[in-house]
Amino acid sequence: MIRILAIVLIATLAPPQISAAETAPCLRWGTMPGQKGTVCRERAVAPLMSNLRCRLRSEQVDLSTSKRICTYMQAGRGKADVVISVDPGGSCMQAIRC
Repeated sequence: MIRILAIVLIATLAPPQISAAETAPCLRWGTMPGQKGTVCRERAVAPLMSNLRCRLRSEQVDLSTSKRICTYMQAGRGKADVVISVDPGGSCMQAIRC
């Protein structure tokens, strides 16, 4: 009984744990049933955490290896291109997740 009381007391005195998702800005506010005031319903996701799309910018064939070189442009300003080599006979996809 004393152990359970000690565990409950320690848990209530411990500082709250805040994850990185809780520190992100709120995109959508709303009310929850049984709670007063508004709460955050949806948090913003950092660009590194989301799946970014890349569109095909160009494709060339390397004559020495016969491989196709696909160059993709990342979504967003100032992002570096992504270069992928494809086996001979393969083709470049129009868009990929990068």
